[in-house]
Amino acid sequence: KLKSGLENRCRVAEMRIKLLELTEKEPVIYMWWFKSNVAAMILPQIGENVLNPRIMHDKIDGDDYMALYLGKGKSCRQRFDWHIRQRHDERTVRHGFLSTLRQTICGLLEINAVDNEDRINAFMDRNCVLDWTCFPGMDAVGLSQLEKERIANEKEN
Repeated sequence: KLKSGLENRCRVAEMRIKLLELTEKEPVIYMWWFKSNVAAMILPQIGENVLNPRIMHDKIDGDDYMALYLGKGKSCRQRFDWHIRQRHDERTVRHGFLSTLRQTICGLLEINAVDNEDRINAFMDRNCVLDWTCFPGMDAVGLSQLEKERIANEKEN
């Protein structure tokens, strides 16, 4: 159906390996894609209709995917490192420093976040693709406005 139109795309399994090579530290808008069969299991748990026309679909390497999250970050490398390589130790989880993405996946899969880092990494590696565009020099206000515009545009499509 709709294509994301973003400049960069990488499977999480590949990104986990290549992340240290990523030099972009600029502001970023990014989108998380989940395999459609996995999204179909997750969406009803949060009361969302899988057939919602606002949800973008794309075919990636022959598999159907659904875009479930669009976000922003001050630093491309830092944001992706936080989501992709974050540790699930007791202190991180207890003090609320675990990424919202990882917390949500743990909750929806009914997995205790502490000491289940490998399970969440494996889930993300099998089922997630990341799209992103960096915006060098953009300030926080401009980035927030762009994020809102992208979300509004995705809802219209």
